[in-house]
Amino acid sequence: MNARFSEYVTSGAFNMTLTRSQISSLAMLASGSNEWAGASLERKGLAAPIASSLADDRVEWRITGAGTIVMSLLFEAGLTNSGKDATAVEVDRLNGALGEANTTLRDVRRKTWSMFAKLQATEIENENLRRRIASLELEHKHPGVKLKAEFADCAPPIVTARDPFRDVAACHLLDADPGFSPIEPERTGP
Repeated sequence: MNARFSEYVTSGAFNMTLTRSQISSLAMLASGSNEWAGASLERKGLAAPIASSLADDRVEWRITGAGTIVMSLLFEAGLTNSGKDATAVEVDRLNGALGEANTTLRDVRRKTWSMFAKLQATEIENENLRRRIASLELEHKHPGVKLKAEFADCAPPIVTARDPFRDVAACHLLDADPGFSPIEPERTGP
């Protein structure tokens, strides 16, 4: 932990004030050492003096870890043109990729639900056809004998899944075309 930085920003609540010249000095320090950074950045824990390689009585200023983080924040705020921190670039890239992945996952879930509803409807239709065929076979083998109406033509009603894409053919839902994304129709009733 940087004690100077901690003391400066947490005297009551987290607060940091930098002048334009301090921001410029910090940007210069971010790109390398500087002999003229000043003690104001040191008091804030953003710069640290080190012995100069030129003379014993001189110091060079180097940016601290806290100063590097502040530079990233200054870049995000548009107060400096210095390069964006690599970590911040990676976080932005990962957030974008996560957003795309979530969109794809949502589309896949909707398509999967639609395929489930289509499968369920097909199974019910197949059961109805089996019952109808059984009824016709019975009539053919034994003329005059019929199944009761509720057993002859259709299966008993059951609760089925709502198909969000009932007007989209199953082959289009399975299509690998990345440009195809069915739009879920608006609900018109309960």
